Amino acid sequence: GSHPDPSKVSKYVTLINLSVIMLQLCDPFLGKDDKISKIDPGFVSSPADHGGIYATEGDDLVPRLGEASDQPSQPYNPKNKFIPQCFFLAARCLSLGVVPLSFTHQHLVHAVNSLYFRAGRADDPQFQHHYNTQRAMEVTLFWDEMIHATLRFCHTMATFLLRLKDDDLKRMPEAFVSDICIVLNFLSSPPYYGRP
Repeated sequence: GSHPDPSKVSKYVTLINLSVIMLQLCDPFLGKDDKISKIDPGFVSSPADHGGIYATEGDDLVPRLGEASDQPSQPYNPKNKFIPQCFFLAARCLSLGVVPLSFTHQHLVHAVNSLYFRAGRADDPQFQHHYNTQRAMEVTLFWDEMIHATLRFCHTMATFLLRLKDDDLKRMPEAFVSDICIVLNFLSSPPYYGRP
């Protein structure tokens, strides 16, 4: 997995905190069919509304699921802008925060195991540093409310994507699909709670 360019995004702690806030703002419509229908896919094609976080060209390009050479037939102007804004901003926060942090955590678990077996003792300073960092990450990543909200978000994202017309689906960032897979794979692995 790749990490976002640290010169272009906030630190992971900020992105995780922002993810928690955005997931809380999304909570009233996650998993609710009548509300999912209010998520307007045009948000990702409207730079004026997304502020460049879903850019389709340049250095900040966000790859799409397909080739969509034309703009949507209708300009983005939903009755309710709050729901799509919260939904797509939450998706970007998770993509830039939780997803890369899950990769970092997996690498850290391997490093902790390796250090422990190499040093043969738990009081090694380097082992302790890595182990404490790993445990600090787990406080956030394996927090029950965070897991529940993230899974509900992934379910809503999958439902939203399945309901899209082909032309709208092509315009969606490919990270929407890969992030669902990464989150589900990461959360299906048992959390690392014991010493190596």
